[in-house]
Amino acid sequence: MFAKFTQITAAAVAAVLAMSMTAEAAPATSQALARRNIGDATFFNPGLGACGIFNTDADMITAVSSSFFDTFPGATPNPNL
Repeated sequence: MFAKFTQITAAAVAAVLAMSMTAEAAPATSQALARRNIGDATFFNPGLGACGIFNTDADMITAVSSSFFDTFPGATPNPNL
């Protein structure tokens, strides 16, 4: 009985080894990395925004530097224009 178990085990090990030796690795694909940004994060309590509208905690808003804000066409420090 032990001899039969040994034969079956040896056959199974041989089959696994044979499959692993004949298998080819899949070709590696190269992918460009996504753009990453580095900076500082902070938080604030929303209130009167640059457009003259009051923001709340439910609004999705962000802060930008004045040099970045001023590059947009029509950007002005006067929200009433």
